[in-house]
Amino acid sequence: MTPALQFLIADERPLAELEERLKALLSLQFEPEERVERRYYDSFDWRLYHRDLSLEAVFAGERTQLRLFDLLDDSTRATLEVTGEPPRFAWDYPKGALRDNLEPMLQVRALLPVVTILARARRMRVLNRDDKTVVRLMVEEARFRAPQGGAEGALGRYLRLIPVRGYDKAMQRTRKLLEKELGIEPLMEHPMLRAVELSGQRVGEYSTKLDFKLSPKRRADLVAKEIHLHLLRVLEANIEGAKADLDTEFLHDLRVATRRIRSALTQIKGVFEPDIVAHFKAEFAWIQEITGPTRDMDVYLLKFDDYRGSLPAWVRPDLTPFHAFLLERRAEAQRRLVTALESARFRRIIDEWRGYCEAPVPERSHLPNAIRPIHWVASERIWRMYRRVMKEGRAIDQNAPAEALHELRKSCKKLRYLMEFFQGLYPRRAFRRLLKSVKILLDNLGDFQDFEVQAHTLRGFAEQMFEENKADADTLIAMGILVGDLLDGQTQARAAFEERFGRFAEKANRRQFKRLFKPSGRES
Repeated sequence: MTPALQFLIADERPLAELEERLKALLSLQFEPEERVERRYYDSFDWRLYHRDLSLEAVFAGERTQLRLFDLLDDSTRATLEVTGEPPRFAWDYPKGALRDNLEPMLQVRALLPVVTILARARRMRVLNRDDKTVVRLMVEEARFRAPQGGAEGALGRYLRLIPVRGYDKAMQRTRKLLEKELGIEPLMEHPMLRAVELSGQRVGEYSTKLDFKLSPKRRADLVAKEIHLHLLRVLEANIEGAKADLDTEFLHDLRVATRRIRSALTQIKGVFEPDIVAHFKAEFAWIQEITGPTRDMDVYLLKFDDYRGSLPAWVRPDLTPFHAFLLERRAEAQRRLVTALESARFRRIIDEWRGYCEAPVPERSHLPNAIRPIHWVASERIWRMYRRVMKEGRAIDQNAPAEALHELRKSCKKLRYLMEFFQGLYPRRAFRRLLKSVKILLDNLGDFQDFEVQAHTLRGFAEQMFEENKADADTLIAMGILVGDLLDGQTQARAAFEERFGRFAEKANRRQFKRLFKPSGRES
């Protein structure tokens, strides 16, 4: 069926005059004027928009009609009627088409309101000679309103042309007539997108990706500051969401940005004064520390269904007290987190670091890498970290202690961050192949450490619950089974390490790392 079409009406004459003009052009049957409130939802990182989708909620009394639709042609993917506000998380929707569409896209992210459109609407039916409805029209005079008391203003007057099944030719005739007589053209973007822009937001702007467009000959200190400013913007964008506890990804992204800042400070060497590096390294370590407890509880709560599902069916109910314990600990950690994020120290760190990064670099510098071309500095740092990874990895045999794998993981993370910071300097295809090989190795090392940490932590939780009389014998036994499963997982990850590292260290990779990153010749 022909998709619905929307037109922006530039004519500012009263709505009644426009209706009379339409009536002169078409055989119309008018319906009573109505007030319509449409609210549009997406995740903070615009996961629906990046798939050309949006979730629309039309409010009518206590009932709310939800529609997941395509922004390109306004076609409907799924609908659902709910009471009041839409659920924030995909898993809270009843089983059906809407949930099936949302869950893979949103995962743990919450649906948040991005803009509301308030309209006076008049519906009309275009009739043929037999008085059958062949096309539906809707004229709206609309206003936009940003969420949480943000900007508000006029959006404009819209005409919507809605097809009726079986009458595609009538739809095309009506469209051509209106375009000719009213001098209008179909909109290239949905009014929701225009409303978002007018409300002061940038559609799809938020991103944590590190894909900078870099000039190879640019000064290293300038590039380092640009990288740090991007990371700081990501950190700041997530503060309010982490405080409000909108979903777990706000805190996760805040912590990742913090970790990247710390890595950039220490791994892009010789571009900032040593006292500046030492000071902010300690300050951002503090931010990592204060955000850790809440994130730790998030991880265990997100894994809880997997934990429970790994147990025999008759044991699963015994984990319920453990879930309650995690929720209690998380609530305490979240209260402390909010206090820390609202502290004078936290605000001072952010303000001082932004001030330093925004300050112009000196024309000359005594620092060893500050004014060198970024391509040379990046290649040297990546090559040196790659060689460390190779040395540490080759030294690990079957008798190596767990600490050796943990240290290798740290080195691999540093290598990964350096490569991600500077990927814009290198041939895309070859670079991505090498970066993927680093990530595959890191996945194995991460699994090894995560299994160990989780087993140790769950054992500590069991001891706390026993001491606080919050677990009976059945719960402690269930948690003991989990600890055993986690240690088995660690053993399997350890057994897979040799093969994973062997793939990373294969000859083709070694040649490519050398070709891309080993410094040679003279700087230019």
